[in-house]
Amino acid sequence: MVLFILNIKKEVFLLPNTSKTMRLTTRVATLQDIPQIIELAEKSWLPTYRDILVKEQLELMFRLIYSSSSLKKQFTEHTFILAFEGNEAKAFSSFTNNNKEIVKIQKLYILPDNQGKGIGSFIVDYIAAEAKNFGASTLELNVNRYNTAKVFYEKMGFKIHEVVDIPFGNYWLNDYVMRKEIY
Repeated sequence: MVLFILNIKKEVFLLPNTSKTMRLTTRVATLQDIPQIIELAEKSWLPTYRDILVKEQLELMFRLIYSSSSLKKQFTEHTFILAFEGNEAKAFSSFTNNNKEIVKIQKLYILPDNQGKGIGSFIVDYIAAEAKNFGASTLELNVNRYNTAKVFYEKMGFKIHEVVDIPFGNYWLNDYVMRKEIY
C-alpha cells in the first residue's frame, strides 16, 4: 500500500457561469478531523442516497462506513482530504493506491449547496496531480448506477470500465466502475 503525503494547495478559480471566484484550500485530514468528516457525510452522503437506497440499507451503510471506529480504520488505508473555502469545510474525499498504476477515489462528497460550483472538479484534478506524482496513470472510482454524480464523472472524462454488483450485508451495491486515464 502506498500512502500519499499531500501539500496544502490554494487555488483561485472562476465559478461556472458567474464572475465570482472561489479560493479553495485542501489539506490532508487527520484523525482529529473525523468528527468534521462525519458532519460533512451527514450533510452530503445521506441526501445523495436517500432516493436511491431503502432506508434500512442507507442507515446500515452510514453506520458501518461513517462511525468513528470505521473511519479510524479507513485512515490506515485511505488518504483523506478536506476542501475548505476560507475556514469552512465544503467537501471531503479519500483515495487509495494499492496498485501503483491506479489510484482509486473511494469517496468524494460535497455539501449539497456547494455542488455545481467546481469543487468536485478541483478535488478530482488535485487527486490526479498527486497520483501522477507517484507514477499512476489511471483514476478509478465506483458510483452507484442510479447516482446522478455519474454525469459529473463523465464530464470529468471518466468512462464505464465495468458493471458490478457488490454484496453489502443483506443488500447489494449496484455500481459502475469508472476509469479515467491521466497523463
